[in-house]
Amino acid sequence: MTLEISALGDSWTDPPGPSLLGEGPVWSVADQCLYWVDIEGLLVHRWAWGAEVVRTWPMPSMVGALAVRAQGGLVVALQNGVHTLDLTTGDLTFVVDPEGDLPGTRYNDGTVDPAGRFWIGGMVLDGESGSSGLYRIGADGSSTTVLTGIGCGNGAGFSPDGRTMYYTDSVTRTIQAFDFDVDSGGLVNPRVFAVDDDCDPDGLTVDIDGFVWGAKWDGGRLVRYAPDGAIDRVVPLPVRRPTSIAFGGPDLRTVFVTTARTGLSDGELAAAPLSGRVLVIDGVGVAGRPEPLTVL
Repeated sequence: MTLEISALGDSWTDPPGPSLLGEGPVWSVADQCLYWVDIEGLLVHRWAWGAEVVRTWPMPSMVGALAVRAQGGLVVALQNGVHTLDLTTGDLTFVVDPEGDLPGTRYNDGTVDPAGRFWIGGMVLDGESGSSGLYRIGADGSSTTVLTGIGCGNGAGFSPDGRTMYYTDSVTRTIQAFDFDVDSGGLVNPRVFAVDDDCDPDGLTVDIDGFVWGAKWDGGRLVRYAPDGAIDRVVPLPVRRPTSIAFGGPDLRTVFVTTARTGLSDGELAAAPLSGRVLVIDGVGVAGRPEPLTVL
């Protein structure tokens, strides 16, 4: 199987510049658009399939994750809490701040469960002590703490049958699996799904066959895991710091990978000039699944 890996916009007259810390790619089936964030650049991006321009919304603080709303617009996780974003006006509306009493943290990766609830994890900032958590935000904006003791909450996703949730803590280099109750939103029976020895597991997604794709920060690769946690495939990448993954395109067979350039030396950037760009991978031979819309 031959893969084709390029950077989004390489063939455009005016290619988009790199992100400092690209993250959180989400493909919207309804409008055939890819959304992602630049956490340290304080930006939300949108690219429409077939277009040669990226639309950008500046944020007032670091933005860790986003989700597409069923009512229109986005949900974004900023440093001071979860907000809705009106894509027409750019207006932000505050919803809730689950970590308002934890000043040494920020929000990181997020996802939407099969019932449309928004899940957002936190991480401890460099130089700070303590821990963060994983939070479930309901349709009414109420927040429930689901997990505590998280060092760096990262990739999350659900199995196709909705009965298993996967969640990553990059500090422990572990992806865990949980039994998930879609009606209550509860997690039980935690177990280790995968552990990395030489890099930090970052964002993830689950394909149509129920296999988990994980991005490996400082590992320069994607790993596809079988539902039992066995490594099925490794995809080397031309960057050191891939951050997350989304399947997209009209047939959900194109893989988009956000990447980072933050913290890399001039020499490392010269060796991996696509760092910070969105990578586009064709030929993986499997499709993704439509991302649920959040009811928040």
